[in-house]
Amino acid sequence: MKVQFISLLVAWVLISPSAVAQTAVWPDGLYYTADEFLSKKPRMSPQLELVTRDSGDISSVGGNQFKFSCMDYMVDETDIWQKVLLVKDKGQLYLNALLIDRGFGFARCESEGPFIAAYLNLADHEDRFWAVPVFGVAGGAVGGLIAGAVIAATEKRSYDIRLYTHSLRTGNSRLLTREYIEARFADHPDLLKQFMDENPGTDEPSDEVKIRYINLLNERVGLH
Repeated sequence: MKVQFISLLVAWVLISPSAVAQTAVWPDGLYYTADEFLSKKPRMSPQLELVTRDSGDISSVGGNQFKFSCMDYMVDETDIWQKVLLVKDKGQLYLNALLIDRGFGFARCESEGPFIAAYLNLADHEDRFWAVPVFGVAGGAVGGLIAGAVIAATEKRSYDIRLYTHSLRTGNSRLLTREYIEARFADHPDLLKQFMDENPGTDEPSDEVKIRYINLLNERVGLH
């Protein structure tokens, strides 16, 4: 389990955008809605700075790897993380996990098209502040032990990284699994057969394979 977690964490950070097969080119900019993205019409194209959130930030409030600061005084940064669904910046696409109910921050997309594949951090952070008042009461060794235990538990809950796919047409998000691919490709029997021939049995294929088939699906269904 630990090896699997480490593999997912490495993939979350290191998968190269150049390895993603992308058949359509979207302009850089802010896409507030799925319709704006599918029509390749960003609402605005301000100068952005991509910020990688550090582990302390993620441990404290949860969420995903990236956020954006904006160099354009005409754009409210709060709108970016509260209202913008997708950001295309310097050729790379990012999904706002908050708007699909998958935590704070932006995740780097591994596909472009009607179906978005992305690594999302689903760790549960709702109870991470329960012991904060105790620190003010329990001092000395007791307080230190409590603080250490909470910090350790917080770090453990900070990452639960899963490969998801989000449909821009339906607004649904699902874990990108073998079961999902087999169900989704039922309307495309040739692609389903290709997938089954390449990945016999019932084991989960690699993330790279899953992402490749999401890109094949995007090519097949197009933007309309």
